[in-house]
Amino acid sequence: MQAATTSELPQSIEQAHASIINLRGHNEHLKEEVDYLKRLIRLLKHQKFAKSSEKISASQPNLFDEAEGVVCEEVSAAEAVAAAAVETTTLVPAHERRLPRREGLPAELPRVDNLVDLAEADKVCGVDGTTLEKIGEETSEQLEYIPAQFRVIRTIRPKYACKTCSGNIKIAPLPKTAIPRSIASASLLAQVAVAKYADALPLYRQEQIFSRAGIAISRQSMAEWMIRVGGVLTPIINLCKEKLLESAVINADETPVQVLKEKDKPPDSKSYMWVACRKEKGSQIVLYHYAPSRSGAVPAELFAGYKGYLHIDGYDGYNKVCGEGKATRVGCWAHVRRKFMDALKSLPKGVKDAYAEAGLGFIKELYRIEAESKDLGLEELLAVRQLTSQPVIETIRAWLDEALVAVVPKSLTGVALNYLHNEWRYLTHFLGEPRLRLDNNTAENAVRPFVIGRKNWLFCDTAAGAEASAAIYSVIVTAKANGVDPYLYLRHVLTELPKAETLEQIEDLLPWRYRATLLN
Repeated sequence: MQAATTSELPQSIEQAHASIINLRGHNEHLKEEVDYLKRLIRLLKHQKFAKSSEKISASQPNLFDEAEGVVCEEVSAAEAVAAAAVETTTLVPAHERRLPRREGLPAELPRVDNLVDLAEADKVCGVDGTTLEKIGEETSEQLEYIPAQFRVIRTIRPKYACKTCSGNIKIAPLPKTAIPRSIASASLLAQVAVAKYADALPLYRQEQIFSRAGIAISRQSMAEWMIRVGGVLTPIINLCKEKLLESAVINADETPVQVLKEKDKPPDSKSYMWVACRKEKGSQIVLYHYAPSRSGAVPAELFAGYKGYLHIDGYDGYNKVCGEGKATRVGCWAHVRRKFMDALKSLPKGVKDAYAEAGLGFIKELYRIEAESKDLGLEELLAVRQLTSQPVIETIRAWLDEALVAVVPKSLTGVALNYLHNEWRYLTHFLGEPRLRLDNNTAENAVRPFVIGRKNWLFCDTAAGAEASAAIYSVIVTAKANGVDPYLYLRHVLTELPKAETLEQIEDLLPWRYRATLLN
């Protein structure tokens, strides 16, 4: 950098003062930039190498901690009792150790008795030679594992012909199956699907497992089967989507997926798996949808005509389906908490951030109220929220207005505060609607099975494979959400769905109806 020439230097005291003021301002800006980048580096290191838990430390100041400048001075009665209980237990010098409790083996499992008896010569008393009498017995149990068995189902169809008419031959038609003229039965298809999509076992590993049992099934064949199964499940998916759009509340989220052979896209580009779900007692639904982009056109198609509550994060791609006369957008307090937590994680050791800690404290209080009210009915929950959560929300709003002025916007704490401010109108809907939750964890939990599976199989080869994956994930995860064994359910659906001819027959195959038949 060349030194300034004499003509470029201030020519008067006033100009020198102005130049100093400008340089100081520029220097402060650079300091803020450097501090932001340092904190961002620490956060990235924490995300890569440290624990990912968002649990708030017990040593963190309470929401109403006077030392952090928060307005209320009283600790809640529940926290005071909990603190007293902790203090009491820590003062006791001795305690009884609780032995680990082993869960009993399921009573419905078949039992094979193995009698271990004394030899006849040992059934006499060693003192006087009297024959011993049986006074009881001791029983212990071990769980035995029997590897999966394969068998071949032969479908035999007798042919009949007329003795006098040479061309009149009759034979029963083949039973309808999920994949006609395939060696794969409904049970094998269900096993491959559940192993991949529920247990995150890639097809090449399943190929190895089958090979050890002497069965040669290539991963290419299994991949083709899964694409066909995805198509077979379409009627179930369509019915579930209709039921979903009738729900008062829908949770939605999206996560990246890589598709190698996507039209007009390079192999390393991002595509997306979208998820929409409802958490209603008795009929839960989780639907996945593959799309090559994250544009707003995707939710516009998925939620066309929906006018209920759409629980999402801060992504603006949902704007097309939310607004007046459309779906009501609901924000996520867990995302707000995560941003304040990121601000704390980015701090150097021993350094505190009063605003980030206070923000977490407020959110902790909202969750405490919800936890204590989880067993209440809707009307009671609404009353509790208006009585206890409403004052906390008002306190947060007043604190937020002050914090937005005091904290540098381009800092991780500033980012968290601005996110809270921008999402505010969506975050407060829960106060007037008891069916809403504080966060969008329902959708995030629904995304998790796909994310776990993605870590194992890494990518989809084609768009058709991604679409089939979305359909099979939808059926398996919905079955699990309704308390149904995914293998038994998928085997049942793949057996009965090809035979179904009416809408009523297809509706009977929905997971909650299948569960009801099992209970009856």
